[in-house]
Amino acid sequence: MRQGTIEKKLDELRGDAIPWPERVTLVHALLSGTSRVRPLAGAAAELLHILASDTKWEVRKEVANHLHLLNESDLTHFAAKLCCDDNAFVKGAAEHALTRRRKGQIHEGRRIRGLDQTEEDMRIIEIRHGSKVANTVRDTAYRLYEGLVGASVHEMRSIVTAMKVNVENMDRADDASIGHVARTVAPRLTEQIGFLERLLDDMRAFTQNVPKARQTERLVSLVQEAARMVADEFSASRRDASAVAIEIDVPDDISVSVARISMLLALRNLVKNAFESFMADRESFDAGTVTIRARYSDSGEVEIVIRDNGMGLSESELAQVRQFIPGRTSKIYLGTGFGLPIARRNIVAQGGTLTIESTENAGTVITVTLPANGGSA
Repeated sequence: MRQGTIEKKLDELRGDAIPWPERVTLVHALLSGTSRVRPLAGAAAELLHILASDTKWEVRKEVANHLHLLNESDLTHFAAKLCCDDNAFVKGAAEHALTRRRKGQIHEGRRIRGLDQTEEDMRIIEIRHGSKVANTVRDTAYRLYEGLVGASVHEMRSIVTAMKVNVENMDRADDASIGHVARTVAPRLTEQIGFLERLLDDMRAFTQNVPKARQTERLVSLVQEAARMVADEFSASRRDASAVAIEIDVPDDISVSVARISMLLALRNLVKNAFESFMADRESFDAGTVTIRARYSDSGEVEIVIRDNGMGLSESELAQVRQFIPGRTSKIYLGTGFGLPIARRNIVAQGGTLTIESTENAGTVITVTLPANGGSA
């Protein structure tokens, strides 16, 4: 709409000379050519402010329908106003426009990524719930992010420091002793590199979204495969876990609707944690038992209980673990601190829950609930 036309319409609107059906059409004419780059200014901005406060909800709804076309600063202002409109149709249209805007941004080559996407989410929270709530959410997210990065960097720096020491020992060795030093140092470097690989793999796994597609799986098959995965990992890393017995009591008729790989990863992490509660040193385990039992609960959900009689956790350790913050670990050997948070995230994303109880020197009990599939696989 040309500037002269806008000014004319603004004068008519001030004089209450435009019937409301024409005011609806006016919104479309005003915003159809709007650029997200340039904010509305002058008469155009004043005209839209008047239309967004129109006495007829049909006019306000038309403004709400076009919110996704606005510049960022204009969007924030008008969305904050119309998302709180007394009329449900206007409010719904504003919410829909915000959703459309977000989908459009994703479709346009996924321009917004990482922290930029988080800031976009924060802006939407501010529009819908106010700046106080948005600031609280942002501060909490930053603290979690700082804790995650700090813990991960600490672990990596410790390993890198140890690797540097081993490399320096090799560098200082003379010709007569280099062979002996290399044979001593090489296994240490291999173990340290392996830990870094596990840490990076776990960090990556924690950032992966759980697929929305679900399929029906027999729970006993998932549990057995997760247990085999753990046994294979111990064998590949030359850790002898034969002292730990595993008992699986999962009825054949229990099935769940899950994203298979994500649920396998969750169960694998939980079973692995249970086994590692018996670790005596980096390569051997004390004797003990891990039991995995499942049943339908009174509420009709599937309940999975993974119990061990291993080292357990102190009250302070348990309080930390229950925060499920990645990077924190109570393990003396090999733990990256991501296993339990990944398991919980994957389970919650599929409609389930995870709780943990533990007593020092007595063992740990993990209880997982999942929606029942309602029949055999």
